[in-house]
Amino acid sequence: MAENKKCELHDLRISTIEKELEKAINQIESIKERVAYNENQHAKLQQIISNFDIRFNAIEGTLNDVVQELKKIGNAVTEIKTRSDTNDEYIKEKLQSNISNVGFKQHIKNNKILYSIIVSLISLISYLIKAG
Repeated sequence: MAENKKCELHDLRISTIEKELEKAINQIESIKERVAYNENQHAKLQQIISNFDIRFNAIEGTLNDVVQELKKIGNAVTEIKTRSDTNDEYIKEKLQSNISNVGFKQHIKNNKILYSIIVSLISLISYLIKAG
């Protein structure tokens, strides 16, 4: 009978150890599942970061292209303004030389309305060219 009690105690201990072992195995499985989930989430985050980098680089390239185009436009506007200013000076000189011509000068003196129209048109054209 003492021998039977010993066997029962051993069986009880073995059963307890088996339960603890089963619990530990379940915990290990749970940890493995969490690790796999975290690895999956990490892979997704890496893909998101990679996609962001690709898009950012594309946007950066596009912005660089826009900057280059804006520089070209700025240079073209500067060139047009310079030519416009040069043409304004040329037109003024031409008018001055024509006005100094006696026949034209006499005609303008006789026709002040024509003179005011010409001056107004020249001023308007100069303003439009500079504003444009």
